Amino acid sequence: MQKDSGKWYPVSGLRLLSSDSLGVRSFSIFVDTGEEKIIIDPGLDIAPLRFDLPPHPREIERFYELKSRIIQHLETADVVIISHFHHDHFTKELVPMYKGKRLIMKDPQRNINFMQMKRVREITDVIKDYEIADGREFRLKGGRIKFSRPLPHGATPAVVVSTFIETNRFKLLHTSDISGPIEEEALGFILEMKPDILILDGPALYINKKHRDAFLKNMDTIFEKLSDVRLVIDHHTTRDPGWRYEIGSISKKAITFAGYNGLEDQPLEGLRKQLWISC
Repeated sequence: MQKDSGKWYPVSGLRLLSSDSLGVRSFSIFVDTGEEKIIIDPGLDIAPLRFDLPPHPREIERFYELKSRIIQHLETADVVIISHFHHDHFTKELVPMYKGKRLIMKDPQRNINFMQMKRVREITDVIKDYEIADGREFRLKGGRIKFSRPLPHGATPAVVVSTFIETNRFKLLHTSDISGPIEEEALGFILEMKPDILILDGPALYINKKHRDAFLKNMDTIFEKLSDVRLVIDHHTTRDPGWRYEIGSISKKAITFAGYNGLEDQPLEGLRKQLWISC
Protein backbone atom coordinates (compact mmCIF):
# COMPACT_ATOMS: atom_id res chain seq x y z
CA MET A 1 0.00 0.00 0.00
CA GLN A 2 1.25 3.50 -0.77
CA LYS A 3 2.39 5.26 2.40
CA ASP A 4 1.46 8.87 3.04
CA SER A 5 2.16 10.44 6.42
CA GLY A 6 -0.31 13.23 5.61
CA LYS A 7 -3.03 10.96 4.26
CA TRP A 8 -6.01 12.93 2.95
CA TYR A 9 -7.94 10.20 1.18
CA PRO A 10 -10.46 8.76 0.57
CA VAL A 11 -12.69 11.83 0.25
CA SER A 12 -16.45 11.66 0.77
CA GLY A 13 -18.19 12.02 -2.58
CA LEU A 14 -15.19 11.03 -4.73
CA ARG A 15 -14.54 7.57 -6.14
CA LEU A 16 -11.64 6.75 -8.45
CA LEU A 17 -13.06 3.90 -10.46
CA SER A 18 -10.72 2.59 -13.12
CA SER A 19 -7.21 3.36 -14.33
CA ASP A 20 -3.86 2.07 -15.45
CA SER A 21 -2.59 1.63 -11.88
CA LEU A 22 -5.57 -0.68 -11.35
CA GLY A 23 -4.65 -2.77 -14.40
CA VAL A 24 -6.37 -1.41 -17.54
CA ARG A 25 -6.21 1.63 -19.80
CA SER A 26 -8.78 3.93 -18.24
CA PHE A 27 -9.17 7.24 -16.36
CA SER A 28 -12.68 7.13 -14.92
CA ILE A 29 -13.95 8.87 -11.79
CA PHE A 30 -17.30 9.32 -10.02
CA VAL A 31 -18.37 12.43 -8.09
CA ASP A 32 -21.39 12.68 -5.80
CA THR A 33 -22.26 16.32 -5.05
CA GLY A 34 -24.84 15.19 -2.50
CA GLU A 35 -27.62 16.07 -4.94
CA GLU A 36 -26.33 14.80 -8.28
CA LYS A 37 -23.96 12.04 -9.35
CA ILE A 38 -21.40 12.58 -12.12
CA ILE A 39 -19.27 10.05 -13.97
CA ILE A 40 -16.32 11.14 -16.09
CA ASP A 41 -15.02 9.00 -18.96
CA PRO A 42 -16.83 5.70 -18.25
CA GLY A 43 -14.63 3.60 -20.53
CA LEU A 44 -11.73 1.16 -20.46
CA ASP A 45 -9.53 -0.70 -22.90
CA ILE A 46 -6.58 -3.09 -23.12
CA ALA A 47 -3.57 -2.57 -25.38
CA PRO A 48 -3.69 -5.35 -28.00
CA LEU A 49 0.12 -5.49 -28.01
CA ARG A 50 2.80 -4.38 -25.55
CA PHE A 51 6.36 -5.72 -25.74
CA ASP A 52 5.03 -7.58 -28.83
CA LEU A 53 2.84 -9.63 -26.49
CA PRO A 54 -0.96 -9.93 -26.31
CA PRO A 55 -2.85 -9.22 -23.09
CA HIS A 56 -2.17 -11.64 -20.25
CA PRO A 57 -5.21 -13.46 -18.75
CA ARG A 58 -4.80 -11.39 -15.58
CA GLU A 59 -5.32 -8.22 -17.65
CA ILE A 60 -8.46 -9.64 -19.21
CA GLU A 61 -9.80 -10.71 -15.82
CA ARG A 62 -9.13 -7.24 -14.40
CA PHE A 63 -10.78 -5.63 -17.44
CA TYR A 64 -14.07 -7.37 -16.68
CA GLU A 65 -13.82 -6.58 -12.96
CA LEU A 66 -13.38 -2.87 -13.63
CA LYS A 67 -15.95 -2.85 -16.40
CA SER A 68 -18.50 -4.13 -13.86
CA ARG A 69 -17.48 -1.37 -11.48
CA ILE A 70 -17.95 1.29 -14.17
CA ILE A 71 -21.36 -0.15 -15.12
CA GLN A 72 -22.47 -0.09 -11.47
CA HIS A 73 -21.64 3.61 -11.16
CA LEU A 74 -22.88 4.53 -14.63
CA GLU A 75 -26.28 3.10 -13.72
CA THR A 76 -26.63 5.55 -10.81
CA ALA A 77 -25.09 8.60 -12.53
CA ASP A 78 -27.22 11.64 -13.38
CA VAL A 79 -24.52 13.27 -15.52
CA VAL A 80 -22.08 11.65 -17.97
CA ILE A 81 -19.00 13.56 -19.12
CA ILE A 82 -16.86 12.44 -22.09
CA SER A 83 -13.57 14.34 -22.38
CA HIS A 84 -12.66 12.96 -25.83
CA PHE A 85 -13.34 10.02 -28.07
CA HIS A 86 -10.68 7.40 -27.40
CA HIS A 87 -12.00 4.00 -26.39
CA ASP A 88 -10.25 3.98 -23.03
CA HIS A 89 -12.50 6.96 -22.18
CA PHE A 90 -15.80 5.68 -23.49
CA THR A 91 -16.88 2.13 -24.24
CA LYS A 92 -19.18 1.65 -27.23
CA GLU A 93 -21.36 -1.06 -25.71
CA LEU A 94 -22.07 1.11 -22.65
CA VAL A 95 -23.32 4.09 -24.68
CA PRO A 96 -27.01 3.03 -24.52
CA MET A 97 -26.74 3.45 -20.74
CA TYR A 98 -26.36 7.22 -21.31
CA LYS A 99 -30.05 7.45 -22.26
CA GLY A 100 -32.06 9.44 -19.74
CA LYS A 101 -28.93 11.05 -18.32
CA ARG A 102 -27.43 14.47 -18.95
CA LEU A 103 -24.57 13.98 -21.43
CA ILE A 104 -21.91 16.68 -21.67
CA MET A 105 -19.04 15.97 -24.02
CA LYS A 106 -16.25 17.30 -26.19
CA ASP A 107 -17.62 19.05 -29.27
CA PRO A 108 -18.06 16.24 -31.82
CA GLN A 109 -17.71 18.55 -34.83
CA ARG A 110 -15.13 21.25 -34.03
CA ASN A 111 -11.47 20.90 -33.05
CA ILE A 112 -11.57 17.19 -33.73
CA ASN A 113 -9.44 14.94 -35.91
CA PHE A 114 -10.67 12.32 -38.38
CA MET A 115 -10.38 9.27 -36.12
CA GLN A 116 -12.17 10.92 -33.20
CA MET A 117 -14.87 12.19 -35.56
CA LYS A 118 -15.33 8.60 -36.73
CA ARG A 119 -15.50 7.22 -33.17
CA VAL A 120 -17.92 9.85 -31.90
CA ARG A 121 -20.55 8.42 -34.24
CA GLU A 122 -20.67 5.49 -31.84
CA ILE A 123 -22.23 7.96 -29.39
CA THR A 124 -24.19 10.35 -31.60
CA ASP A 125 -25.85 7.55 -33.59
CA VAL A 126 -27.38 6.38 -30.30
CA ILE A 127 -27.72 9.52 -28.17
CA LYS A 128 -29.20 12.56 -29.89
CA ASP A 129 -29.54 14.82 -26.86
CA TYR A 130 -26.20 16.11 -25.56
CA GLU A 131 -24.47 19.32 -24.55
CA ILE A 132 -21.10 20.61 -25.73
CA ALA A 133 -18.46 21.00 -23.03
CA ASP A 134 -15.71 23.02 -24.72
CA GLY A 135 -14.92 26.13 -22.65
CA ARG A 136 -18.37 26.21 -21.03
CA GLU A 137 -19.67 26.28 -17.46
CA PHE A 138 -22.70 24.43 -16.10
CA ARG A 139 -24.59 24.75 -12.84
CA LEU A 140 -25.59 21.53 -11.15
CA LYS A 141 -27.49 20.64 -8.03
CA GLY A 142 -24.92 20.94 -5.29
CA GLY A 143 -22.13 22.26 -7.49
CA ARG A 144 -20.83 23.58 -10.79
CA ILE A 145 -18.73 22.28 -13.66
CA LYS A 146 -16.34 24.29 -15.79
CA PHE A 147 -14.58 22.88 -18.84
CA SER A 148 -11.35 23.97 -20.45
CA ARG A 149 -11.07 24.94 -24.05
CA PRO A 150 -9.84 22.04 -26.21
CA LEU A 151 -6.31 21.09 -25.14
CA PRO A 152 -3.69 19.04 -27.01
CA HIS A 153 -3.55 15.31 -26.33
CA GLY A 154 0.23 15.35 -26.06
CA ALA A 155 1.93 15.06 -29.46
CA THR A 156 -1.08 13.39 -31.14
CA PRO A 157 -3.61 15.18 -33.41
CA ALA A 158 -6.35 14.61 -30.82
CA VAL A 159 -7.67 17.20 -28.36
CA VAL A 160 -9.42 16.83 -25.00
CA VAL A 161 -11.30 18.92 -22.46
CA SER A 162 -10.33 19.08 -18.79
CA THR A 163 -13.15 19.09 -16.21
CA PHE A 164 -13.31 21.23 -13.07
CA ILE A 165 -15.99 20.31 -10.52
CA GLU A 166 -16.74 22.41 -7.44
CA THR A 167 -18.95 21.08 -4.66
CA ASN A 168 -19.38 22.07 -1.03
CA ARG A 169 -16.84 19.32 -0.19
CA PHE A 170 -14.00 19.98 -2.63
CA LYS A 171 -12.76 21.57 -5.84
CA LEU A 172 -11.52 18.90 -8.22
CA LEU A 173 -9.84 19.04 -11.62
CA HIS A 174 -9.70 15.97 -13.89
CA THR A 175 -7.24 16.88 -16.64
CA SER A 176 -8.02 14.03 -19.02
CA ASP A 177 -5.24 13.22 -21.48
CA ILE A 178 -3.13 16.38 -21.56
CA SER A 179 0.03 14.22 -21.32
CA GLY A 180 1.38 16.49 -18.65
CA PRO A 181 0.79 19.36 -18.11
CA ILE A 182 3.43 20.21 -20.69
CA GLU A 183 1.51 22.92 -22.60
CA GLU A 184 1.06 26.43 -21.23
CA GLU A 185 -2.70 26.48 -21.81
CA ALA A 186 -3.20 23.26 -19.84
CA LEU A 187 -1.04 24.60 -17.01
CA GLY A 188 -2.92 27.90 -17.11
CA PHE A 189 -6.31 26.20 -16.70
CA ILE A 190 -5.07 24.30 -13.64
CA LEU A 191 -3.70 27.47 -12.04
CA GLU A 192 -6.85 29.44 -12.88
CA MET A 193 -9.19 26.86 -11.32
CA LYS A 194 -7.11 26.41 -8.13
CA PRO A 195 -8.31 22.86 -7.39
CA ASP A 196 -7.99 21.20 -3.99
CA ILE A 197 -7.60 17.84 -5.75
CA LEU A 198 -5.75 17.55 -9.05
CA ILE A 199 -6.14 14.32 -11.02
CA LEU A 200 -3.74 14.30 -13.94
CA ASP A 201 -2.50 11.79 -16.49
CA GLY A 202 1.15 12.87 -16.78
CA PRO A 203 3.47 12.31 -19.75
CA ALA A 204 3.64 8.97 -21.56
CA LEU A 205 7.12 8.06 -20.32
CA TYR A 206 6.78 4.51 -21.63
CA ILE A 207 6.82 5.90 -25.20
CA ASN A 208 9.52 8.53 -24.73
CA LYS A 209 10.85 10.80 -22.05
CA LYS A 210 11.28 14.00 -24.06
CA HIS A 211 8.51 15.85 -22.19
CA ARG A 212 9.64 14.84 -18.70
CA ASP A 213 11.60 18.03 -17.97
CA ALA A 214 8.75 20.29 -19.12
CA PHE A 215 6.35 18.29 -16.97
CA LEU A 216 8.56 18.53 -13.88
CA LYS A 217 9.03 22.28 -14.39
CA ASN A 218 5.26 22.79 -14.65
CA MET A 219 4.65 20.63 -11.60
CA ASP A 220 7.06 22.81 -9.63
CA THR A 221 5.00 25.81 -10.71
CA ILE A 222 1.78 24.11 -9.62
CA PHE A 223 3.14 23.33 -6.15
CA GLU A 224 4.52 26.86 -5.86
CA LYS A 225 1.17 28.45 -6.73
CA LEU A 226 -1.12 25.80 -5.19
CA SER A 227 0.85 24.70 -2.16
CA ASP A 228 -2.00 22.71 -0.59
CA VAL A 229 -3.13 20.84 -3.70
CA ARG A 230 -3.61 17.08 -3.31
CA LEU A 231 -2.20 15.22 -6.30
CA VAL A 232 -3.33 12.05 -8.07
CA ILE A 233 -1.25 10.85 -11.04
CA ASP A 234 -2.44 7.99 -13.20
CA HIS A 235 -3.12 6.81 -16.74
CA HIS A 236 -0.26 7.66 -19.16
CA THR A 237 2.58 8.01 -16.66
CA THR A 238 1.73 4.90 -14.67
CA ARG A 239 2.06 2.65 -17.74
CA ASP A 240 5.79 2.80 -17.03
CA PRO A 241 6.42 0.61 -13.94
CA GLY A 242 9.42 2.84 -13.14
CA TRP A 243 7.44 6.08 -13.25
CA ARG A 244 8.15 7.06 -9.63
CA TYR A 245 11.88 6.98 -10.27
CA GLU A 246 11.44 8.92 -13.52
CA ILE A 247 9.62 11.89 -11.94
CA GLY A 248 11.63 11.95 -8.73
CA SER A 249 10.38 14.00 -5.80
CA ILE A 250 7.03 14.76 -7.46
CA SER A 251 6.10 11.10 -6.98
CA LYS A 252 6.38 11.50 -3.22
CA LYS A 253 3.58 14.05 -3.35
CA ALA A 254 1.32 11.86 -5.49
CA ILE A 255 -0.97 8.90 -5.13
CA THR A 256 -2.51 6.76 -7.87
CA PHE A 257 -6.05 5.43 -8.24
CA ALA A 258 -4.78 2.20 -6.69
CA GLY A 259 -3.34 4.04 -3.70
CA TYR A 260 -6.55 6.03 -3.25
CA ASN A 261 -8.39 2.70 -3.05
CA GLY A 262 -5.94 1.33 -0.49
CA LEU A 263 -4.19 -0.99 -2.95
CA GLU A 264 -0.72 -1.55 -4.34
CA ASP A 265 -0.17 -0.25 -7.87
CA GLN A 266 -1.02 -2.95 -10.40
CA PRO A 267 0.20 -1.66 -13.80
CA LEU A 268 -0.53 -4.96 -15.51
CA GLU A 269 0.17 -3.69 -19.02
CA GLY A 270 3.61 -2.45 -17.99
CA LEU A 271 4.24 -5.81 -16.31
CA ARG A 272 2.97 -7.87 -19.26
CA LYS A 273 6.38 -9.35 -20.10
CA GLN A 274 6.91 -10.51 -16.53
CA LEU A 275 3.39 -11.89 -16.36
CA TRP A 276 3.91 -14.05 -19.44
CA ILE A 277 7.36 -15.18 -18.29
CA SER A 278 5.90 -16.31 -14.97
CA CYS A 279 3.28 -18.54 -16.64
